[in-house]
Amino acid sequence: MPGTIICYGDSNTYGYDPRSFLGGRYTGDKRWPEMLTARTGWKVINSGKNGRCTPYFLPEIESVCNSLER
Repeated sequence: MPGTIICYGDSNTYGYDPRSFLGGRYTGDKRWPEMLTARTGWKVINSGKNGRCTPYFLPEIESVCNSLER
């Protein structure tokens, strides 16, 4: 049995619904991290955020590290 899976990603992970102009999300049954939980029973944390890209600068890397520590 695995521990916890953290899905750290962009709007695709977050579940952004492009039909929404105000940052709306797809329902949980349409977001892939939640689908992973439903299909496997694993503990999955959806840490997606709109507009996120690969961390490059030190503050961005520190933010990733802080997220993992939480």
